[in-house]
Amino acid sequence: MAAFFAGYEVDEEFQPVPRLFDFDLDERLSSVVALEAWIPEDAFSARAMRTHRVGNAIVIGAEGLMLTISYLITEAEAVVVSTNDGVRIPAHVLGVDQATGFALIHALEPLGLPAPKLDHSPITGVHLWFDREITTLPHATLLDRTMQWMFNKDGGKYLQLVVSASRDLTPLTRNEIVEIAIGDLRLYFPRVKEATLVKSHVVKEQRATFSAAPETEQLRPGTEAAIPHLFMAGDWTRTGWPATMEGAVRSGYLAAEGVLKKAGSSQKFLLA
Repeated sequence: MAAFFAGYEVDEEFQPVPRLFDFDLDERLSSVVALEAWIPEDAFSARAMRTHRVGNAIVIGAEGLMLTISYLITEAEAVVVSTNDGVRIPAHVLGVDQATGFALIHALEPLGLPAPKLDHSPITGVHLWFDREITTLPHATLLDRTMQWMFNKDGGKYLQLVVSASRDLTPLTRNEIVEIAIGDLRLYFPRVKEATLVKSHVVKEQRATFSAAPETEQLRPGTEAAIPHLFMAGDWTRTGWPATMEGAVRSGYLAAEGVLKKAGSSQKFLLA
């Protein structure tokens, strides 16, 4: 890490052991950079958070995009990042998300550092309101069709259809997607043929999750951290499933299994 972190190194007993990981730990850690930010003395946050702030950022894009904590760069007039080799590079703030406390910054010169090899995968939701009940089923899987899942949202009149990895739908208009959805529903629910569509809405989440491509699973950490007695959960951990709500639930069960095993009382919550 950069020189101004000298004296703040993690104790050796708490440092991760490279041989315990199935990926290049040093390469991953090289994507973590030191960050310095300077804030004007008359800034609103200067008194509470000081005018010179030091922290870290992590490279998440090969073009120099980095993620950091928002308080480090709030009201900053200058930001500089330093690589593990001591190279100092200026950066500028792209934006802050107040809800999560994260911020994005961008290097003004090439960093030459590796970034996660993850692509995004879109999910499309199609909301349809009919003038009559279409089905009494709470949910259904539509096999071999563009629409993959059906959820009965309100008395069989309001249905939501979901398509994962919906890249083919991205360039289509709302009307084109609704037409496909109605066509798929007619094959499974005959009442659609007599029903009138009252209202429709299409939501395209272009970056809904990461694309579960070959070799991406090894980029995801397990539930047990390098720090003793610390376990992690989240859809981004290695759950065996994509980064979805279901994957997040699985991560919680896996973390609970890890805690119980560590405590000497092993118990399985996931059957597969």
